[in-house]
Amino acid sequence: MEAFNKSIYLQSAKGNYLRLLGSLNLDVNTETYGSFDRIHWGWKKRDFEDSTLCFAMVPMIKALELGVFEIHRTDLHKIVLDHLLKIQRRNGSFDQSYPNEGHPKVGLDLSQLYYLILKRDKSDSSVMQSYLRLMKYSLHSEETYGKISNHLAHHSYEYLCAFDLTGDKEFYKHALKNIYQIKEWTDTEGWHQEYSGADPGYQTRALKYLVKCLPILNGSDRELCFELCLGSARFLKKAIMPDGTIYSGFGSRNTSIIYPSGIEWMASKLPDEFSELAARVRSGIEKTLTMRPEHLEFDNFIRLFDDYLEAYSNAQDNVLHGELDKSSWSLDSMGLCCFSFRGYKIYIHKNYGGSTLVYRGGRLLFKDGGVLVSFGKSFYGSKNIDSPSWVEGNPLDGELLVKSRGFKSAHREVSPAKQIVLRILNYSILRVSPLSDLFRKFVVRMLMTGRGIQSPASFTRRIKITDNELAIEDEVHSNSVPDCVYKVTCQNLIHMASSRYGGASDLQYSGYIVEKLECDNLKNSFFTRFELV
Repeated sequence: MEAFNKSIYLQSAKGNYLRLLGSLNLDVNTETYGSFDRIHWGWKKRDFEDSTLCFAMVPMIKALELGVFEIHRTDLHKIVLDHLLKIQRRNGSFDQSYPNEGHPKVGLDLSQLYYLILKRDKSDSSVMQSYLRLMKYSLHSEETYGKISNHLAHHSYEYLCAFDLTGDKEFYKHALKNIYQIKEWTDTEGWHQEYSGADPGYQTRALKYLVKCLPILNGSDRELCFELCLGSARFLKKAIMPDGTIYSGFGSRNTSIIYPSGIEWMASKLPDEFSELAARVRSGIEKTLTMRPEHLEFDNFIRLFDDYLEAYSNAQDNVLHGELDKSSWSLDSMGLCCFSFRGYKIYIHKNYGGSTLVYRGGRLLFKDGGVLVSFGKSFYGSKNIDSPSWVEGNPLDGELLVKSRGFKSAHREVSPAKQIVLRILNYSILRVSPLSDLFRKFVVRMLMTGRGIQSPASFTRRIKITDNELAIEDEVHSNSVPDCVYKVTCQNLIHMASSRYGGASDLQYSGYIVEKLECDNLKNSFFTRFELV
């Protein structure tokens, strides 16, 4: 059995710290001295600073403590904090995209930097006052525009940190309220709601923060949180693929990023149950099959980089890549099932049009995300979002039939005219919190869940497994002939910053990543066959 050392996390960190330093403005004669938004201060490619990027100081502090790199300057955190004190609004909030934005998560993305500094030294009253204004503002303006469990987990941890620092029980109560909300949004299969369903990628981020909550929680509250962590990790044992990756086409938010620190913590506490999962994740990182920090844009880079440092601190020194579970199983509520057959593991997502992956051992052999059709400039995919597909049968018993009504791609490009309208709205009516919340709900519905969008096409997929092959037949049903039909390996039909990353496996299927098919009648059948040797 292959052993994977935890040093993989520091190896990545050592190659990335200069990216942090390169994004920090250290020019004292500029107004943005202490900002990490190089796109704003360095290139002037946007007219407003993203204050959340100052979170980059958090992994820098942790990397210095771990000895990943050495610098002689000891004032960098003070430079960044002084900048934050200068740009903080009177009500305690911070801006990310436009003036007086008022979004609570912006400040909570920065609060960990305050906590790390104040935990060591509370003598600077201006920093403490700024932190308390930030936390008090966030406390009374929680997100209400969608079911986003990983955000609630993150916020719970930040409120518990505020309780740990101040002893104010209001923070503890609010953290517990969020944890109970996550519990309500948790399916019996262990997955949490992420907008319209399960998303294994964001589940790893939620787990990261839930395990961080445990040391601060008390008694039965801690037990409740640990049960959420346990159910989450057991779900991830199934949802993370044999090669240690997440297939984004199986997630409600199409996320392929894995935050490993929570998994590593669970493996350190329950090695018999979760060490193999930790080894699987490390294998994907070592073989560059999964998204690593250096693969990401700066916003996601700093968060994953921070998580790698925590994963190193949480991890056991070596874990063994043991035998995978050879049983067949089905997560009926999520829609994902796995068939073990003659050494193969065949994954099928019923609610996503029968999207199919085939593995042998830890190697991905086949990837089919279904059918995509276009009518004019609009695209429609063979996946269901807000209602289950019609499913019948079992491919091992003869045939699995999956019928999908289809889902319209929710991607929208923002034209210059729309940008102007948005800026006017941001400066006027969207400063009123109830109106801004309604607007966010509208945007979420339009771009991230797509509910209520009717498709002019419906889809039928038949999957059959014989001794020699996996056979897939796709049919497109429509009253009018589509302009184009495509066979694709993944359907990312929603707008999400964490989606649409190209993975290594995408490049292994030259000629099959997107295959354009002829379409000349109203009922079209398309066949795909994979040989099972």
